[in-house]
Amino acid sequence: MEILRGLGSVRVNKDFLLEKLQGNRDKHSNTYKEAIEAWHNKIIITLEKELVKAKKNKTYQPVIHVPKPNSYEDSYDRVIDMLNASLDAEFILTSTEFSQYVRDDWEWKQAFTTTVSGCYAQ
Repeated sequence: MEILRGLGSVRVNKDFLLEKLQGNRDKHSNTYKEAIEAWHNKIIITLEKELVKAKKNKTYQPVIHVPKPNSYEDSYDRVIDMLNASLDAEFILTSTEFSQYVRDDWEWKQAFTTTVSGCYAQ
């Protein structure tokens, strides 16, 4: 007799989960690489602007704040490695795990998105 579950958990296939995680990891990795380029360019532009101000005013005190994006590839890699090491073909995920692994909605996602978007702001 199968036990009825609520929507607090779901049973998923290992291959489905690995595919989702790898795709999400690849997207994250690409976003991070592009953001690092934008961050580096923003630092150069910011420093050039500050240099102009400093040359005009000997008492000018520069304030530079350009947050660097963090990579969370390790979060994906840890779960992918665990799945690859597992002998199980199916897994029961909590709603939180499903949000993270399948929907790519991790606890750090909002901070990452905010930092990345700041790399492109002028």
